[in-house]
Amino acid sequence: MLTLTGQIYRKPGIFTTKSGKQVVHFTILDRFQFIAPNGELKEITNYYNCSYWKSESLATILKKGMTVSVSGYNRAEYFKNDQGEHKAHNAFHVELFSFNPKSLDQDQERKAKKKEHRLAKADDELVKTPAGKPDIEDEDLPF
Repeated sequence: MLTLTGQIYRKPGIFTTKSGKQVVHFTILDRFQFIAPNGELKEITNYYNCSYWKSESLATILKKGMTVSVSGYNRAEYFKNDQGEHKAHNAFHVELFSFNPKSLDQDQERKAKKKEHRLAKADDELVKTPAGKPDIEDEDLPF
């Protein structure tokens, strides 16, 4: 059994098999950096297509960007794409699942900070002219 820790890359979805069994599908992004022998910083990103068969309610908890840890079995799945090329991807069958509940709060906090930053930047752009001076004329003042 392998354990994988990463971020939810794609919004989870619930799919139903022909036999009526429901399965949660989601993708985990695993990224790591290292320094190559030539001193260059390199980054490798892996994507794991995960399936969780035990409870479809997991799909309502998972959010894109959340950090999670899953344990299970990894295998390569091979297929032919529309152009007839042979391709493969990582398929991870999840047995155990865990996440830090704080990661939900951190995700919401991160989004709020981004929004606050965008609003502040927009306010700055509305108030200042290209020269950096306030864009207010005497006739604009109410007194």
